[in-house]
Amino acid sequence: MNPSTGTEHLSAHLQQQKQKLRNALRQEYWKKITKPPTDVYGETIFDPGHQRYVSMNATRSKNFRPTAWNGFLFFAMFVVPFSATVYMFKKDRETREALLRSGQVAYKDRNYKFI
Repeated sequence: MNPSTGTEHLSAHLQQQKQKLRNALRQEYWKKITKPPTDVYGETIFDPGHQRYVSMNATRSKNFRPTAWNGFLFFAMFVVPFSATVYMFKKDRETREALLRSGQVAYKDRNYKFI
């Protein structure tokens, strides 16, 4: 007997059970959403999937585990762009100031004048 046959059968069985549960929850949700209004107008429908999502977002910081990949993403998305922007502005300002101080730009051609 092939050892993988047992796991394939178990996996297929679990997938069938999961599909049955998914279909039952879908039918229950559609039954609640399409029923005529009862005595309470605007009654909200409790969706367990949405509640799990909201709860996960509320406790995301408690379950965060720092990893090397997280550190790399932080560095790539925040540190590098911020540093590049600061460097670009600083270099542009120093170049412009050097031109103004050396007299290569006439006063009438300057963007920012006191008069």
